[in-house]
Amino acid sequence: MRKLERILLITSVLMAVINLFGFPGTTLFMTISYCSLAFIYMFISVISLGKLGIGLIVTKPLVVEYASDNSIFPSIKAPNNSVFNPVGWKQKVALFLVCYCLSVMALAILFRMSYWAGSSLMLTFGIAQSVIILIPVIIKQLSKPSLFYKQMLIRLSIFSIICVLLLMLPANFFIDIKYRNNPKMLQERSGHDPNQ
Repeated sequence: MRKLERILLITSVLMAVINLFGFPGTTLFMTISYCSLAFIYMFISVISLGKLGIGLIVTKPLVVEYASDNSIFPSIKAPNNSVFNPVGWKQKVALFLVCYCLSVMALAILFRMSYWAGSSLMLTFGIAQSVIILIPVIIKQLSKPSLFYKQMLIRLSIFSIICVLLLMLPANFFIDIKYRNNPKMLQERSGHDPNQ
């Protein structure tokens, strides 16, 4: 899951940059990559209340094994064949909230890069969520450092910084860059005359 997340992150950033140069088809691929990223985070958020959700976000590879062919519930084992220690309800709730917040912020970035209505509202909502979630995560990481909270902190920080930067930019910033060589299209898309 982490490899898929990295591939989608790289693809999303690459498509967003290429989209600024006006290559045809990049908007479609950018939309697919950001929506896939948001879907993965939402999927992890939904299943985080079970054992499997924690295993998808932690860096150590885990092995899912079934006790028998008739078993519905898997047991998750770490690489050294010790049974994965299930986390407490606080970590499950934290994972749920963080992944939900990451999903919202991924969609907010897509909305801003695609010039869709409501992007400022989504960015503001994502930033507000991340600030509310970051405070207890930072406190928990400082009091008792763990890989679990460190990875949450890194992901939330990166997405929060990107969302803050996008919110601080003018609404027409990406339109002005994309259509800088086409004044007629620039005027049509942004609603202002580039000669003024």
